Amino acid sequence: NPSLARLTFALALLGAGAGVIGMLATSAVVVRVAGMCICLVGITATANLVSGPMLMIRWHRRHTGVVAPDQEVPT
Repeated sequence: NPSLARLTFALALLGAGAGVIGMLATSAVVVRVAGMCICLVGITATANLVSGPMLMIRWHRRHTGVVAPDQEVPT
């Protein structure tokens, strides 16, 4: 997902920049913001990596009619 990838990159830049600025200014608040940004980077990157295979699984089920044995056949 390109928009989610852009968001991840922007958060990474913001987190890295805030981390450097926070350490240079010895500001705990700015370093905390940097940590939260880095945490959000991990979440958004994981979500983006998971979304690709999930979209392909849905596409495959919709176009082939193949479903797992424990699921209902779509109508």
